Amino acid sequence: MDGKAISFQDLNVYKRLYAAMLLVMKEVLPKLPSEEKFDLINQLSLANFPLEFPSLDGRGWGRGKRCFTCTGQKVPNSRNQMRRCCKSSLAIIAEGYARKNYKKDWLKYINEAIGECNEMIAHLSCCRDLYPDKISINATNKLIEEYDISGKQLYRLGESWGKNKEGV
Repeated sequence: MDGKAISFQDLNVYKRLYAAMLLVMKEVLPKLPSEEKFDLINQLSLANFPLEFPSLDGRGWGRGKRCFTCTGQKVPNSRNQMRRCCKSSLAIIAEGYARKNYKKDWLKYINEAIGECNEMIAHLSCCRDLYPDKISINATNKLIEEYDISGKQLYRLGESWGKNKEGV
């Protein structure tokens, strides 16, 4: 960042994440196969597919009756998760910047944004490995690198902010 940030939009990490979001929205998501749009879970019937899980009280294994809803609902998959995630890191930085004078709050938002960067790396890695015929491996690797760099920038921003601000 050159000089003092007047707005969250002045942060280099915000600019980097915004550019990455545009690439994800324009270059990656439209190329994902249609089956990535939704996972249908109505094929699962817990009556036919009982779940075994360790009991919380430590008395061995029990049978699950309903650990999730199997009503034929559409559950968002990679495409929708990525759409939300790449925008979310921007919104978290914007929201957190409003709390920049409160060290503890600002650091909480920075950590959340780092988590969103990590989530995007995981989603992009899956897309790269599952759909190399649909999505450019080089472009995906470049985006993974951008999110990795952004996560490191956010970490350093949090460290330097903590040294320069006492906060409330």
